[in-house]
Amino acid sequence: MSNGTSIKNIRTRAIYLTPSSTPNRGGMRYILSIINQCNFDERKIIYIDSTSVFSWIKNVLKYLRENVSQNELNIVFIRGAPVLDSIGPILFKLFFNRNIKLIAPLFHLNPLSQSKNRYDKSTIIFSFMQRIGAFLEILLADIFLTENTYISKYIRKFRKNAKVIVKQLGITKNYIPNIEQILTADKDIDFLYVGGLDKSKGVEDILRAFKPISKDHSLIIAGYGSKDWLERLINRKYNLENVSIYTNISEEEKFKLYLRSKVYVFPSVADGIPITFHEAWAYGNLIVTYMLPTYIDIKDRIFGVPQLNIEKLREKMVYVLSNYDKYKELIVSNYWYAVKNSNSPENVQEICDKIYRYLNIS
Repeated sequence: MSNGTSIKNIRTRAIYLTPSSTPNRGGMRYILSIINQCNFDERKIIYIDSTSVFSWIKNVLKYLRENVSQNELNIVFIRGAPVLDSIGPILFKLFFNRNIKLIAPLFHLNPLSQSKNRYDKSTIIFSFMQRIGAFLEILLADIFLTENTYISKYIRKFRKNAKVIVKQLGITKNYIPNIEQILTADKDIDFLYVGGLDKSKGVEDILRAFKPISKDHSLIIAGYGSKDWLERLINRKYNLENVSIYTNISEEEKFKLYLRSKVYVFPSVADGIPITFHEAWAYGNLIVTYMLPTYIDIKDRIFGVPQLNIEKLREKMVYVLSNYDKYKELIVSNYWYAVKNSNSPENVQEICDKIYRYLNIS
């Protein structure tokens, strides 16, 4: 295997370790699509519960020792970039089995500045740990998965010949509507956010931007996580009107909201190319977002504003909503872009084929 020869006769075992409580978010959905479609001889999705950092690492090492076979090509998919996700598989490779292959997803780099982490201590710590984990992966992983050329170039700054697969996997193909449906839909929601209900995604920034215009417009926030803190902000801190919150909704309910909305607002300061962008494009939404380095490949498909600039965010929200009907050409173009980059068997297979080639599997 080390000399580049084909290893067609060796069995392959793909292993993915994740907490049982993790929601099926973008990164996890991306990895599971690959594991489920690639022609591995065996797949093991192992759910680990732990009460502390130490027990998580201990359990990861334990389960890898139990499930890694000495007679197979073991391919371990790292769950994510934060050091707590990457350290277990990396330690196992360094001290127990150097022949395992680590595949690392790296979609973005969390900011390190206090302002971009909203001066939240836990968010700052998480961002710092994410950067450490990303650097360890860059040094020691065998194959990298990303959606954008910015991260690909970043990885190759440290490892010139790194094996990087750049491929977007957006909306699930079965959920893509007919284009006539989105062009004729009754769009009665002005602004929509779909995603994690946490500070790092900029949900409070949406509320701050929306406050001066809330009497005349509608905003819906939908996603996973607790809505209690949001309700306190809406009802007490900002005293907002015309805001609705939906949590733990089904996929069908989510896409009904997309179909009804005009402008998708996503002021996150740390993301790759979110699956929600593809979902919004597929349902005729124009996107207003903070401009991030990872958006370089889609900069002409979004309306970007400087990070943390609430006034600019509000201005762009109002501008895009007011001129929605003038952007039909962009709406149609974005729709077909979402179709082209959907989470389809053909697109997933393209990633699988590159993994086979990098691992010399014929």
